[in-house]
Amino acid sequence: QDQAELEVSVTVHGASFDYRVPVDLTVAPDTLTVSGSMTVSHADFGLAAFSSVGGLLRVAEDIAVVFEIVAARGT
Repeated sequence: QDQAELEVSVTVHGASFDYRVPVDLTVAPDTLTVSGSMTVSHADFGLAAFSSVGGLLRVAEDIAVVFEIVAARGT
């Protein structure tokens, strides 16, 4: 298959959450590449999004995580 779903556990400041993340798989003779993206929220981990200047400057509540993992056959 060229698509799959991974179960991912993310831990920040002692708080852990599990996510199901759709990924793309690329299989080559000597490598396996897994790539995808997910969104986590500050609130999931009990964190407050940074805000300053009375709210004029702030970061988004959601955090986008983009990844690519390449596994290579050992020699």
